[in-house]
Amino acid sequence: AHEGYLYYSADIDRSDAAFAKADSLLNSFTTKEAYQSRANVWINRAAIRQRKDDDRAYIDIILNKAIPYALKAGDSAIVASQYVGIGTAFMNLEEYDKAEPYFDKAIAIFQSTHAQPSRLVAALNRAGENYTYLKKYDEAKKTVAAVKTLLAPYPESELFAVHYMVEGLCYLHDQQYTLAETSFNKGIAAAKGPNKAYVIQELLFYKVKALLANKKYEPARQILLELSKDEEVMGLGSSRLE
Repeated sequence: AHEGYLYYSADIDRSDAAFAKADSLLNSFTTKEAYQSRANVWINRAAIRQRKDDDRAYIDIILNKAIPYALKAGDSAIVASQYVGIGTAFMNLEEYDKAEPYFDKAIAIFQSTHAQPSRLVAALNRAGENYTYLKKYDEAKKTVAAVKTLLAPYPESELFAVHYMVEGLCYLHDQQYTLAETSFNKGIAAAKGPNKAYVIQELLFYKVKALLANKKYEPARQILLELSKDEEVMGLGSSRLE
């Protein structure tokens, strides 16, 4: 498993093979620790499928491998986090109605188990984003308000990035394009951590929508030209289409 983690960034095929070996070695053990390890191994194998632009394979592995092992381990935190992952994958596939119940399940688990505020905020952020796609803007605004309260004690949190993204999408819907642009800029400034590049890419695509709506065509074109030079962005079909 550690070999899988080691090569995860540098050689995903070698990483996947190591995770597969770890899973086979753990197959004969029925302890909580073994099930927890297998859940984490399959989460990473699923993430590798997602990096290969295969969200359906990701969803299949999480639902049929990772979550069942997490349930056997009695680890509700892993289960809830993976529900957020499934919801996000369905969003990537533009199947927003399928995403909604998974975010609801995750939020309910985090609230009932008094999980770390960061976990609940991450789920609320993505649920809020999904509400904007479902055109449930009143629900989206409720998540923005809830997250603002939860994050108040943590002004440096990287979770502000997606919070400002959802806030910007609500402003976009309300045709307050300059406020939307400001929110997206705040989100870009707040982005940190291992997912920083991905979150910034998302925010830039949304910023382009605000700029276009505000008839600021040249700044929008410049952002798109920069994004088109990014190999990681252009490696995903949905981003190329955008």
